[in-house]
Amino acid sequence: MKEKIYVAAGWFTPAQRDHLDILEHLVKNQDKYDYFFPRQDNLGTHGTADWDAIYKNNIDELDKCDYMVAITTDKDMGTLVEVGQFINMKKPVIFFTPGLKGNFNLMLAKPAQRVCTTIDDLGDALKDLSVKVKFEDAIE
Repeated sequence: MKEKIYVAAGWFTPAQRDHLDILEHLVKNQDKYDYFFPRQDNLGTHGTADWDAIYKNNIDELDKCDYMVAITTDKDMGTLVEVGQFINMKKPVIFFTPGLKGNFNLMLAKPAQRVCTTIDDLGDALKDLSVKVKFEDAIE
């Protein structure tokens, strides 16, 4: 059975949609993993905006997934809740923070598997999810 990636991100602003499109493309090209994309998979599963079913499905998928890749663009609150839940489950999270200048948030960086600021770095992280970057390197 393949390990599974949960892709957490907002898609409510043009920047969020652009970054999520990039991430979805990169994840789909990693044929050694299965994945869950809330933006695509919830509507495909339920057909309508059944908020209770979508919430339950997301929580169920968090439990089933081995890794999370989360985009922090525009600080989507739903994404941050998913990240907190995943961290609480003691599962690894990779953050994609395109164009980050300065420090990444301490409360997210500390438990992070990796913090990626470029598409190339994210691609490398997805090739080998077992590679852990030191916390000090992630926040420089």
